[in-house]
Amino acid sequence: GKLNYYSHSFDGPWTSYPDVMGLQFMWDGYYKQVGSAVIGCSPEFDLAIYSLCYIARPGKHCYLSLGGQQLIIQTYTWNNSSYGDGKKFIGSAYPVSMY
Repeated sequence: GKLNYYSHSFDGPWTSYPDVMGLQFMWDGYYKQVGSAVIGCSPEFDLAIYSLCYIARPGKHCYLSLGGQQLIIQTYTWNNSSYGDGKKFIGSAYPVSMY
């Protein structure tokens, strides 16, 4: 679907990468009031990392080292779907903190 970007927030200026930026957007008709993106990485990389963290640690913290910077990704499971016949999906995944 199409993503309609509304605004962002950050505590810049960024002095090192990666860093995290908050976003607001609408995607396929659903408004996301608080989203995030890792600055210094492509959106494809973000989705790959979130997917891998969900597969490895669904519903838990996933601890990573990204370019020497420590990062925690939180994932949540969505299983209240009207499709998928009981399958579990990524409900949400986002950076919790850089430690």
